[in-house]
Amino acid sequence: MTPSFNLTTEPWVACVNNRGKPEEVSMLELFERAHELREIETDSPLNTAALYRLSLAVILRAMQGPKNSKEWHGLWKQGHFVGSPVIDYLSKQCVHDRFDLFSETNPFYQTPKFKTEKALPISKLTLERASANNKTLFDHSFDVRPPAFTPKEAANALITAQMFSLGGGKGPTSILFGKHPNYSGCFLNNGVMVLLQGDSLFETLLLNLLVYNKDEPMKNSDGDRPVWERDDGFPKPGVYTPSGYLQCLTWRNRHVFLEPSAENGSIVVRRMHLGQGESLSFKVLRE
Repeated sequence: MTPSFNLTTEPWVACVNNRGKPEEVSMLELFERAHELREIETDSPLNTAALYRLSLAVILRAMQGPKNSKEWHGLWKQGHFVGSPVIDYLSKQCVHDRFDLFSETNPFYQTPKFKTEKALPISKLTLERASANNKTLFDHSFDVRPPAFTPKEAANALITAQMFSLGGGKGPTSILFGKHPNYSGCFLNNGVMVLLQGDSLFETLLLNLLVYNKDEPMKNSDGDRPVWERDDGFPKPGVYTPSGYLQCLTWRNRHVFLEPSAENGSIVVRRMHLGQGESLSFKVLRE
Protein backbone atom coordinates (compact mmCIF):
# COMPACT_ATOMS: atom_id res chain seq x y z
CA MET A 1 0.00 0.00 0.00
CA THR A 2 1.27 3.47 -0.90
CA PRO A 3 1.97 5.48 2.27
CA SER A 4 -0.03 8.65 2.80
CA PHE A 5 0.02 11.53 5.27
CA ASN A 6 -2.19 14.43 4.30
CA LEU A 7 -1.42 17.68 6.05
CA THR A 8 -4.96 19.01 5.67
CA THR A 9 -6.52 16.23 7.77
CA GLU A 10 -3.75 14.65 9.89
CA PRO A 11 -2.73 16.36 13.17
CA TRP A 12 0.83 17.69 12.90
CA VAL A 13 0.90 21.43 13.76
CA ALA A 14 1.77 22.11 17.42
CA CYS A 15 -0.45 24.78 18.96
CA VAL A 16 -1.55 26.10 22.33
CA ASN A 17 -5.30 26.45 22.90
CA ASN A 18 -7.01 29.31 24.73
CA ARG A 19 -6.78 27.33 27.98
CA GLY A 20 -3.00 27.16 27.70
CA LYS A 21 -2.95 23.45 26.82
CA PRO A 22 -0.81 22.07 23.97
CA GLU A 23 -2.58 20.47 21.01
CA GLU A 24 -1.67 19.11 17.59
CA VAL A 25 -4.04 20.01 14.79
CA SER A 26 -4.33 19.46 11.05
CA MET A 27 -4.07 22.36 8.62
CA LEU A 28 -7.84 22.37 8.15
CA GLU A 29 -8.48 22.31 11.91
CA LEU A 30 -5.94 25.09 12.39
CA PHE A 31 -8.18 27.47 10.44
CA GLU A 32 -11.50 26.07 11.65
CA ARG A 33 -10.41 26.69 15.26
CA ALA A 34 -8.04 29.64 14.83
CA HIS A 35 -10.29 31.79 17.05
CA GLU A 36 -10.10 29.10 19.78
CA LEU A 37 -6.33 28.63 19.61
CA ARG A 38 -3.84 30.98 21.21
CA GLU A 39 -0.84 30.43 18.95
CA ILE A 40 1.37 28.08 16.98
CA GLU A 41 4.14 26.95 19.31
CA THR A 42 6.85 24.39 18.56
CA ASP A 43 10.18 23.47 20.13
CA SER A 44 12.00 25.39 17.39
CA PRO A 45 11.59 29.14 16.72
CA LEU A 46 12.49 28.49 13.07
CA ASN A 47 9.81 25.83 12.78
CA THR A 48 7.26 28.16 14.37
CA ALA A 49 8.16 30.96 11.95
CA ALA A 50 7.94 28.61 8.97
CA LEU A 51 4.47 27.41 9.98
CA TYR A 52 3.20 30.98 10.27
CA ARG A 53 4.49 31.78 6.78
CA LEU A 54 2.84 28.66 5.40
CA SER A 55 -0.46 29.58 7.08
CA LEU A 56 -0.37 33.10 5.66
CA ALA A 57 0.23 31.70 2.18
CA VAL A 58 -2.85 29.47 2.51
CA ILE A 59 -5.04 32.44 3.49
CA LEU A 60 -3.78 34.68 0.69
CA ARG A 61 -4.21 31.97 -1.93
CA ALA A 62 -7.66 30.94 -0.75
CA MET A 63 -8.98 34.51 -0.60
CA GLN A 64 -6.93 35.80 -3.52
CA GLY A 65 -6.55 38.77 -1.22
CA PRO A 66 -7.45 40.71 0.87
CA LYS A 67 -7.14 43.08 -2.07
CA ASN A 68 -7.53 46.18 0.08
CA SER A 69 -7.95 47.34 3.66
CA LYS A 70 -11.76 47.11 3.42
CA GLU A 71 -11.57 43.36 2.71
CA TRP A 72 -9.08 42.97 5.57
CA HIS A 73 -11.39 44.77 8.02
CA GLY A 74 -14.31 42.63 6.89
CA LEU A 75 -12.42 39.47 7.79
CA TRP A 76 -11.27 40.95 11.10
CA LYS A 77 -14.87 41.81 12.08
CA GLN A 78 -15.96 38.28 11.19
CA GLY A 79 -13.62 37.04 13.93
CA HIS A 80 -13.03 33.54 12.53
CA PHE A 81 -12.36 31.59 9.33
CA VAL A 82 -15.45 29.35 9.62
CA GLY A 83 -17.44 29.57 6.38
CA SER A 84 -14.66 31.57 4.71
CA PRO A 85 -12.92 30.77 1.40
CA VAL A 86 -9.99 29.39 3.43
CA ILE A 87 -12.02 26.39 4.64
CA ASP A 88 -13.54 25.84 1.19
CA TYR A 89 -10.10 25.99 -0.43
CA LEU A 90 -8.52 23.35 1.81
CA SER A 91 -11.58 21.12 1.41
CA LYS A 92 -11.28 20.93 -2.37
CA GLN A 93 -10.09 17.54 -3.55
CA CYS A 94 -7.61 19.05 -6.02
CA VAL A 95 -5.99 21.05 -3.18
CA HIS A 96 -6.27 18.25 -0.62
CA ASP A 97 -4.28 15.93 -2.91
CA ARG A 98 -1.43 18.46 -3.11
CA PHE A 99 -0.95 18.37 0.67
CA ASP A 100 -0.07 14.65 0.82
CA LEU A 101 3.49 14.33 2.09
CA PHE A 102 4.01 11.02 0.29
CA SER A 103 1.99 11.50 -2.90
CA GLU A 104 3.51 9.67 -5.88
CA THR A 105 2.81 12.56 -8.25
CA ASN A 106 2.86 15.71 -6.07
CA PRO A 107 4.51 15.11 -2.69
CA PHE A 108 4.08 18.26 -0.62
CA TYR A 109 6.97 20.77 -0.92
CA GLN A 110 9.12 18.19 -2.68
CA THR A 111 10.31 17.28 -6.16
CA PRO A 112 8.66 14.02 -7.30
CA LYS A 113 11.03 11.09 -7.81
CA PHE A 114 14.05 13.31 -7.16
CA LYS A 115 17.02 10.99 -6.68
CA THR A 116 20.67 11.68 -5.93
CA GLU A 117 23.58 9.28 -6.06
CA LYS A 118 23.32 8.72 -2.33
CA ALA A 119 20.38 9.08 0.03
CA LEU A 120 21.02 11.20 3.11
CA PRO A 121 19.78 10.82 6.70
CA ILE A 122 16.55 12.71 7.36
CA SER A 123 18.39 14.47 10.20
CA LYS A 124 20.28 16.43 7.52
CA LEU A 125 17.15 18.57 7.09
CA THR A 126 17.46 19.91 10.63
CA LEU A 127 20.01 22.32 12.06
CA GLU A 128 19.86 20.95 15.60
CA ARG A 129 20.54 17.29 14.74
CA ALA A 130 23.97 15.71 14.38
CA SER A 131 24.55 14.68 10.77
CA ALA A 132 27.61 14.66 8.48
CA ASN A 133 29.78 17.58 9.69
CA ASN A 134 27.15 18.90 12.13
CA LYS A 135 28.84 18.53 15.50
CA THR A 136 27.51 16.05 18.04
CA LEU A 137 26.67 18.44 20.88
CA PHE A 138 23.07 18.15 22.02
CA ASP A 139 22.10 15.24 19.77
CA HIS A 140 23.78 11.86 19.35
CA SER A 141 22.31 10.60 16.09
CA PHE A 142 24.50 8.59 13.74
CA ASP A 143 24.32 8.61 9.95
CA VAL A 144 24.82 4.83 9.80
CA ARG A 145 21.54 4.46 11.70
CA PRO A 146 19.57 7.66 11.07
CA PRO A 147 16.78 8.61 13.46
CA ALA A 148 13.28 7.63 12.41
CA PHE A 149 11.10 10.70 11.90
CA THR A 150 7.35 10.29 12.12
CA PRO A 151 5.43 11.82 9.19
CA LYS A 152 4.54 14.88 11.30
CA GLU A 153 8.19 15.34 12.32
CA ALA A 154 9.28 14.97 8.69
CA ALA A 155 6.68 17.54 7.56
CA ASN A 156 7.85 20.11 10.10
CA ALA A 157 11.52 19.49 9.26
CA LEU A 158 10.85 19.78 5.53
CA ILE A 159 8.97 23.09 5.73
CA THR A 160 11.56 24.59 8.07
CA ALA A 161 14.46 23.48 5.87
CA GLN A 162 12.86 25.01 2.77
CA MET A 163 12.75 28.37 4.52
CA PHE A 164 15.83 28.43 6.77
CA SER A 165 18.54 26.04 5.47
CA LEU A 166 22.08 27.37 5.70
CA GLY A 167 24.51 27.61 2.80
CA GLY A 168 27.70 25.63 2.39
CA GLY A 169 28.50 22.10 1.38
CA LYS A 170 29.18 20.39 -1.92
CA GLY A 171 26.18 19.85 -4.16
CA PRO A 172 25.24 16.29 -5.14
CA THR A 173 24.60 14.80 -8.56
CA SER A 174 20.99 13.94 -9.29
CA ILE A 175 19.37 11.90 -12.04
CA LEU A 176 17.02 14.79 -12.84
CA PHE A 177 19.49 17.70 -13.03
CA GLY A 178 23.02 16.27 -13.10
CA LYS A 179 25.60 18.08 -10.98
CA HIS A 180 24.05 20.50 -8.51
CA PRO A 181 25.79 23.71 -7.41
CA ASN A 182 26.97 23.99 -3.82
CA TYR A 183 24.23 24.72 -1.32
CA SER A 184 23.22 28.35 -0.91
CA GLY A 185 21.52 29.74 2.17
CA CYS A 186 17.83 30.54 2.19
CA PHE A 187 17.05 34.24 1.85
CA LEU A 188 15.24 34.33 5.22
CA ASN A 189 18.58 33.80 6.97
CA ASN A 190 19.66 37.31 6.04
CA GLY A 191 17.06 39.31 7.90
CA VAL A 192 14.77 39.49 10.89
CA MET A 193 11.25 38.09 10.99
CA VAL A 194 8.76 40.15 13.00
CA LEU A 195 5.48 38.61 14.14
CA LEU A 196 2.65 40.76 15.50
CA GLN A 197 0.67 38.80 18.08
CA GLY A 198 -3.00 39.10 18.97
CA ASP A 199 -5.15 37.48 21.63
CA SER A 200 -5.82 34.41 19.45
CA LEU A 201 -4.24 32.63 16.52
CA PHE A 202 -6.90 34.17 14.28
CA GLU A 203 -5.92 37.68 15.36
CA THR A 204 -2.20 36.93 14.99
CA LEU A 205 -2.68 35.65 11.44
CA LEU A 206 -4.78 38.69 10.50
CA LEU A 207 -2.31 41.14 12.05
CA ASN A 208 0.43 39.67 9.84
CA LEU A 209 -1.73 39.34 6.72
CA LEU A 210 -0.68 41.88 4.10
CA VAL A 211 -2.90 43.33 1.40
CA TYR A 212 -2.40 41.15 -1.70
CA ASN A 213 -3.14 42.45 -5.19
CA LYS A 214 -1.23 42.89 -8.43
CA ASP A 215 0.97 45.62 -6.91
CA GLU A 216 1.11 44.80 -3.18
CA PRO A 217 3.11 43.80 -1.23
CA MET A 218 5.22 43.31 -4.41
CA LYS A 219 4.54 42.89 -8.11
CA ASN A 220 2.31 39.81 -8.43
CA SER A 221 1.52 38.18 -11.76
CA ASP A 222 -1.68 36.28 -12.54
CA GLY A 223 0.38 33.10 -12.38
CA ASP A 224 1.59 33.66 -8.81
CA ARG A 225 1.01 30.40 -6.95
CA PRO A 226 2.19 28.73 -3.72
CA VAL A 227 4.57 25.80 -4.09
CA TRP A 228 1.88 23.11 -3.80
CA GLU A 229 0.05 24.47 -6.87
CA ARG A 230 3.08 24.92 -9.09
CA ASP A 231 3.22 22.83 -12.27
CA ASP A 232 6.35 24.32 -13.79
CA GLY A 233 8.32 21.17 -14.52
CA PHE A 234 10.54 21.62 -11.45
CA PRO A 235 13.17 24.11 -12.64
CA LYS A 236 16.81 23.15 -12.52
CA PRO A 237 18.93 24.76 -9.78
CA GLY A 238 19.62 28.42 -10.47
CA VAL A 239 18.62 31.99 -9.63
CA TYR A 240 14.98 32.78 -10.36
CA THR A 241 12.61 35.72 -10.14
CA PRO A 242 9.43 34.95 -8.18
CA SER A 243 6.07 35.42 -9.86
CA GLY A 244 4.82 37.13 -6.71
CA TYR A 245 4.38 37.10 -2.97
CA LEU A 246 2.83 33.61 -2.75
CA GLN A 247 5.85 32.10 -4.43
CA CYS A 248 8.13 34.08 -2.10
CA LEU A 249 6.30 32.81 0.99
CA THR A 250 6.70 29.20 -0.16
CA TRP A 251 10.01 29.44 -2.02
CA ARG A 252 11.54 26.06 -2.97
CA ASN A 253 15.12 26.47 -1.80
CA ARG A 254 15.87 22.76 -1.90
CA HIS A 255 14.99 19.84 -4.13
CA VAL A 256 13.90 17.19 -1.64
CA PHE A 257 12.37 13.74 -1.88
CA LEU A 258 11.50 11.85 1.30
CA GLU A 259 11.74 8.05 1.39
CA PRO A 260 9.10 6.65 3.75
CA SER A 261 9.29 3.09 5.06
CA ALA A 262 7.14 0.84 7.23
CA GLU A 263 8.48 -0.14 10.66
CA ASN A 264 6.46 -1.99 13.28
CA GLY A 265 3.24 -1.10 11.54
CA SER A 266 3.97 2.63 11.31
CA ILE A 267 5.30 4.88 8.57
CA VAL A 268 8.64 6.54 9.33
CA VAL A 269 11.23 8.48 7.35
CA ARG A 270 14.93 7.77 7.91
CA ARG A 271 16.40 8.84 4.58
CA MET A 272 15.79 11.36 1.82
CA HIS A 273 17.38 12.84 -1.29
CA LEU A 274 18.52 16.47 -1.14
CA GLY A 275 20.01 19.02 -3.53
CA GLN A 276 20.15 22.76 -4.11
CA GLY A 277 16.89 24.09 -5.53
CA GLU A 278 15.94 27.59 -6.64
CA SER A 279 17.87 30.59 -5.35
CA LEU A 280 16.12 33.92 -4.99
CA SER A 281 18.03 37.11 -5.79
CA PHE A 282 18.16 39.72 -3.05
CA LYS A 283 17.79 42.33 -5.78
CA VAL A 284 14.23 41.11 -6.34
CA LEU A 285 13.39 41.61 -2.67
CA ARG A 286 14.85 45.12 -2.57
CA GLU A 287 12.82 46.15 -5.58
